[in-house]
Amino acid sequence: MIKLSKHFYGNWSIIVEPHFEAEVVGRGTLQLTDQTRTVSLASGYFQANDVHAGGQQRFTEKLLLQRFPPPELKGERVVHHHFGLVGVATWFKDTGQNYKLMGLTLSEPKQEFANCTVIFPYKHLDWAITTWKTIHIEKLPAPEKGQVYH
Repeated sequence: MIKLSKHFYGNWSIIVEPHFEAEVVGRGTLQLTDQTRTVSLASGYFQANDVHAGGQQRFTEKLLLQRFPPPELKGERVVHHHFGLVGVATWFKDTGQNYKLMGLTLSEPKQEFANCTVIFPYKHLDWAITTWKTIHIEKLPAPEKGQVYH
């Protein structure tokens, strides 16, 4: 049996093994690290400008799939639909022996997104993709009596 830990950030959660250390870095990015891998998770809200319509439009699955990854991110593309969300990522060779996966996960009805970056050695490619796919939109549950969150 593999033990896993769910980490919450904003309205989002992600699952990794329990030995990962967690901290919030920069302007509020959740960073999970072990000896060879780093997972970063940030979130926000979409407001896509539709210049042809002269106003705001909702950011849709179609727009996400059309616009991500941008042309400068050349790599292998991965798309998934899970938990009522759409996700699209690309992975590519980074510096040294590392690879990088950069992904966006969209909740179209809520117009919220999670931005995930995973840095990993190539032998952990399947793990990186699977970890990115665990991203789920959900609020931190209310603690039960006597339970404390850290």
